[in-house]
Amino acid sequence: MSKFIIFVLFMVITAFSANATTQNDIAPYFTDIPETNKNSNLQSSIPDLTDSDSLSESNFEPLHLSGVTESLNDRIYRVNETNVYFNETEYEIGGLHMVDKETIDLMQDTLNKRNISCIEGPGGTMIITTRVLNIIRNNPNDNFNIISTVADDDEGRSIINGLKQENISYCKMPPKDTGNPATGKCLVLVTPDGQRTMFTYIGSKSNYNTQNIEPIRELYKNSDYFMIEGFAFMDPEYLGFLNIVIEEGSEKHKIIFLSSGIPCLKYVDNYKDENTLKNALLKILKFVENNALLVIGNESELKMLTSTESALEATIVLQEMGLSGSITRGNEGAIVFDNTSIYTVSAPNLEAKDTTGAGDYNAAGFLSEFIANKNIIRAGKIGAYSAGVRIISEGAQPTDHKEKLRNYESAQAIPHKKIED
Repeated sequence: MSKFIIFVLFMVITAFSANATTQNDIAPYFTDIPETNKNSNLQSSIPDLTDSDSLSESNFEPLHLSGVTESLNDRIYRVNETNVYFNETEYEIGGLHMVDKETIDLMQDTLNKRNISCIEGPGGTMIITTRVLNIIRNNPNDNFNIISTVADDDEGRSIINGLKQENISYCKMPPKDTGNPATGKCLVLVTPDGQRTMFTYIGSKSNYNTQNIEPIRELYKNSDYFMIEGFAFMDPEYLGFLNIVIEEGSEKHKIIFLSSGIPCLKYVDNYKDENTLKNALLKILKFVENNALLVIGNESELKMLTSTESALEATIVLQEMGLSGSITRGNEGAIVFDNTSIYTVSAPNLEAKDTTGAGDYNAAGFLSEFIANKNIIRAGKIGAYSAGVRIISEGAQPTDHKEKLRNYESAQAIPHKKIED
């Protein structure tokens, strides 16, 4: 798509949005919601429990968690558009679209000139998941580390300072491009139906070469769990880098694989050929099988990774590899599994205001319980609850939701069902 068409798209969208997108102006977007439900919160939307049914207090022993990812500065805008503005372009509403710096700067400049307010903060799947997990656990003795690269610019400093304020360490990797490209960012356009369409510029990328191995290897050895992310596999060197970090003889099966970004591999020049992409996915899947403990992602990501046609088929493939995890399915809830059992967990029946980051919140809720007690049913329910906290709120900054995220007792009321053989 040409830059001109993209610009026209934004001019049309933002012309309708300029006078109706303040952070607190919710009513114009949800006029079809009954008056009594407009200010409802998640806690009142799920039945209260008796003491005998309630979740036991999780055993949050100190946790050392690290992960390698690509950092993004998230900028979330509420736009008052109708689907036609997306349908008339190559952009699919609710999708993720990779763009270059020129395009994303044009988009951001157009939004700013229209005075459309935004909510900004450190983003990307792993970073949001870590931030939410940190809030849920609320343990000052935890040690969380994000390993990534940012440029020396406002967005980069915002990411580092934002994480520091939440007691999450930022371990900076050397950049791949010595020309110091700008820090990556993601513009998220949230439409009246609560769906989000994301435009992502990867920006400054980490240099995954052997000269940078030792500090990461030490963090891996010292961590209880180590997170990796689908987005990072867009760099063909990432897989080889991980194989060296996880040297032969070191402790394995403490990797948490977040599959976000797997569909973006098709945008990489090295993988545009169908056979090359298929081979790359097979190598990633084999690495996950040999080294991971948990796999967490959504249905489309994990169907693509496992070359299957349904979330259940993907689950069976992963389960047969000895893995545990969670596969989210939007309004249909999630499938959670370990190496012996598979369950479905329902999604809370809520009016969505903004689905941005819902999968990341779900991942964090799942991890909080799985790490503490290894109970996949409760993990799935706390994941569903945490995602619910997100979708009924405007803005994807976890610090806005501390009280609700930590008050997850009512998650036990979320239905679940075992899938029999």
